[in-house]
Amino acid sequence: MRSFDLSLRRSCRSVSTFIGVVGVLALPTAALAAFVVIENGSAPPDPANVISDDAHISDSIFVRNAGCPPFWPSGSPQADCPAPGPPTDVEIGVNAEIGGHVTTLDGSNLLIRGGTIGGSLLSKDQSQITMQGGSVADDLKSLSASTVYLEGGTIQNDLLAYANSRILVSGSGFAVDGSPVPYGPLVAEVGHLTGTLDSGDPIDNYFVQGGSVYTGDIILSDPDAGVPDVEVNGMDGIVDVLVGENVTFSIAFAANGYLGQPGELYLGIVVPGNIFWLTAGGIEAVPAPLLELPGLVDIPPVDLFTLPAASGFLGILMVVDNAINGAIDAGAWSDFSAYLAP
Repeated sequence: MRSFDLSLRRSCRSVSTFIGVVGVLALPTAALAAFVVIENGSAPPDPANVISDDAHISDSIFVRNAGCPPFWPSGSPQADCPAPGPPTDVEIGVNAEIGGHVTTLDGSNLLIRGGTIGGSLLSKDQSQITMQGGSVADDLKSLSASTVYLEGGTIQNDLLAYANSRILVSGSGFAVDGSPVPYGPLVAEVGHLTGTLDSGDPIDNYFVQGGSVYTGDIILSDPDAGVPDVEVNGMDGIVDVLVGENVTFSIAFAANGYLGQPGELYLGIVVPGNIFWLTAGGIEAVPAPLLELPGLVDIPPVDLFTLPAASGFLGILMVVDNAINGAIDAGAWSDFSAYLAP
């Protein structure tokens, strides 16, 4: 067991490993007519935020927060944005045809209901992609602290999770290199993943979990499983902030198919080198439940606390177990987010 180290954040492959251990990919060049940046800070049903036809058959699409990149259309559509505005939400419909790549950045969101993407699908920064259908002709890549929910559709090439990001694959009957694997983070760093997604679409892809400093995670998700959620200022993962900036930690939980079943809620405060567990009686150095619940319930988003960011690193680990025994069992559901202030 190793002490917590920032270089290992997101390298965990299970809750127990996390407790112990508490690269930018070049976008392939496509021969297309245009880069299209959608950065209006709006959301569907705004027509500008719904792609439902072949109007972008010759384009690559970039979904970005309002005002990003700052000098567009000069420079790169992926240029850094030091002061992003409100996030932009975009929906790709079942009849959409996009000839090139699709990339989400900053803190923006993309919902893919169907259609075709002729290049790769890429998430970066604190952005989020939910794919429920459709097809991607190249790789699915996640970078930075982004999250991809893969619930349906087809990825023609590889699943690549790098640099503190997560790809959550929801379905059943999963196997790696022909051997059945349980729900939770994949242990193998590379391999061949097969199974059936929530939509009924098969998954049959080579995968890589890697990164030169921070590793990404591919997590197999039970569609009936409980889903804890920890956010920092409304964002998942490791969020960069400034010293003195107000930081709000919030949590939520969806019980899904385990609604009403007994369970426990654990909350850990993560600092470099340690996790301190909140309990009804105070703070413990070893895992102890905050609540024992005779029946798991949905917890709507609730703010835990707000504080000015001190220099360094501070995180919250939320764990929900579907048993009452005073211990975090294998298969417990967890989520973790933190701030990092230089």
